[in-house]
Amino acid sequence: MRDVSVLTIARGREAHLHNVIRGLAAQTVPPRELVIAAMQDELYDGLPDVPFPIHQIQVTRPDGELPLAAARNAVAAKASGAVLAFVDVDCIPHPELVADV
Repeated sequence: MRDVSVLTIARGREAHLHNVIRGLAAQTVPPRELVIAAMQDELYDGLPDVPFPIHQIQVTRPDGELPLAAARNAVAAKASGAVLAFVDVDCIPHPELVADV
């Protein structure tokens, strides 16, 4: 089994995030975990049930701007896998993404 943490960052785009999660649930080899940086005031609620843990980190800036670099660094720091796979929130991962990493 691959030791892959999948990482994504998002603000809003809840439907997109659900699609990413569903795509990860359909992997031929499941990821160790999904780590999400929520660049908004609230963490995401009602995420799909999957056979791997989902961790969320809230990353915001006082000026309301997107903290892109800080969010990427935060998910990377939280990840526990030997391999980090960054997936954009508007992408649906191919079923063999984790197996191919």
